[in-house]
Amino acid sequence: MRSGRIRFVFQDGIGAMKRFADGSYSVPVEESEVMELLEELRAIR
Repeated sequence: MRSGRIRFVFQDGIGAMKRFADGSYSVPVEESEVMELLEELRAIR
């Protein structure tokens, strides 16, 4: 979390992190997107 926003980091391969166009290693996501993902994962179990 940075500045009150949830941020995700992604792997770009073994031992490498994804770097985005602005040079950062993370991308902001909305809380609703995180909750939707968690609900989908719970449904799989």
